[in-house]
Amino acid sequence: MFFGSNRCACVGSDTWALEVLGSPDNVPGTAFPVHQELFLRHGVRIGESIVVDELVADGVYECVYIVTPQFVEGSTCGNTPPVALANPKG
Repeated sequence: MFFGSNRCACVGSDTWALEVLGSPDNVPGTAFPVHQELFLRHGVRIGESIVVDELVADGVYECVYIVTPQFVEGSTCGNTPPVALANPKG
């Protein structure tokens, strides 16, 4: 498994597209290979469009990231308000 001995629980991005699309390395007919690898094969949750501008402005580069996902039967995504617990440097 590519995670080594420390398994991550969540991967996040500040864009709406945490994905590799149109790469010549993609297996033909495979849609959203990053989502498939992380979420389906390893159970790693994916966060997209995470806004961190205010944290960076406060000099925060490490934090406890808390997410309370919505559990709705049959859903594949949802809007959830994340929380960052940190000690601002500024």
